Amino acid sequence: MAMYEVEVEGHYCAVIEVEADSPEDAESKAIETFEYEYDVVGSYSEGWDHTSIVAVNEQEEDEDY
Repeated sequence: MAMYEVEVEGHYCAVIEVEADSPEDAESKAIETFEYEYDVVGSYSEGWDHTSIVAVNEQEEDEDY
């Protein structure tokens, strides 16, 4: 059996309502709110919106002679 290193990418989407003076300000506030209030890693009640494999690399075995 071989050991593999697998890089997985996940995306999580949320709709966040913010009060702002402009679309740019709204984007900034929404990102700030998302980064501060959402714990995607610990959120098992709501699943990831999308996951995909980025890369799979077989690990070489160390052979000591």
